[in-house]
Formats: sequence, C-alpha cells, structure tokens
Amino acid sequence: FLMKTDTATNLIWFNEFGHNDLSSPLWNPSSFKDKAEILTELSNGKIAVAGNSKYYIDSNNNYIPTPFWSSYLAIFDGTTGTKLQERTVSYLIDTNPNFAISNIHLESIGNRIFYLGRYFDGFNSDTILYVFDENADTVFTSDNLPTQCHHLEKTNSGYLMLFSPGN
Repeated sequence: FLMKTDTATNLIWFNEFGHNDLSSPLWNPSSFKDKAEILTELSNGKIAVAGNSKYYIDSNNNYIPTPFWSSYLAIFDGTTGTKLQERTVSYLIDTNPNFAISNIHLESIGNRIFYLGRYFDGFNSDTILYVFDENADTVFTSDNLPTQCHHLEKTNSGYLMLFSPGN
C-alpha cells in the first residue's frame, strides 16, 4: 500500500495496489503479495515507488505470474494517490521474466527518476543505473558502474552521487 499524510499524520489518501495471489500456501499467506521498498517524490509532485512482485508486466501491459520476484517501478499521482504507470524493471533489460533485479536505491532530480539496482541472470551479477522519465519510460541505462556501488544521492546543486560503504 501507499498512503500520504500531513505532518500531524492526518490521512490525505490511501492506495492499496499490487497483486495478492490467493493461491499462496496457508502457512505463508503473504508470500505472493507485492512489496513496496523505496520511493521518491518528483518535482511535479508525482511519487515513484520501487518494489518487488511475483508478477511481471509484459510488453502489452498484462500481469503475468512468475515463480521469481520481479522488480517494478510504479508512478502515482501525488495529489490523489492514483497509480498512473507501472513497469517491470527486470523486463526492460531482458525479456526473460526470471531475470532478477534487486532494488538498491531510488532518487529523483526534477522529474527524472534514477533507479539503482543489482541484477543477476543466474551466472553474472552487476550494478545498473536506470534513468526514467516521469511516465516510467526509460531515458537511458548505464551498466558501466563499479560492482560495489550501493547507494545514490542527489546533491543540493542537482548532481547525482553514487557511492559504496567500502569493503
């Protein structure tokens, strides 16, 4: 779910989104629910949320179940909480829905979304930076990053800093 409150914690809006596979085992009923992990607000007020799901979104915007967790990026209207767009991030780099990307960090500068993730294809692991526009469309990707890159942060002057906590 995603909710917005004022500073006194008065509810402004609430949105429950994602999938809940009712066929999940009784001993683990939450095992197939979507999981929101990180979010950022764009300068136009939209909210970008990254998380994981047991579904992926194909090129026709159909939700397809998968046995593996797929990373997603969802865009919400910051005023109403309405979901505007959703993309399966791992599907953008490889059409194999079992291609895993773990969310590391999400940041925004203006209306651009910077998504730092670690991907794993069963044999190789690396860090990749996706840059999306406000509609979750890919602007560009960069996989020419140090493998140990674990965080990104925007500076007050509008630059993006990527760093690692060290070895």
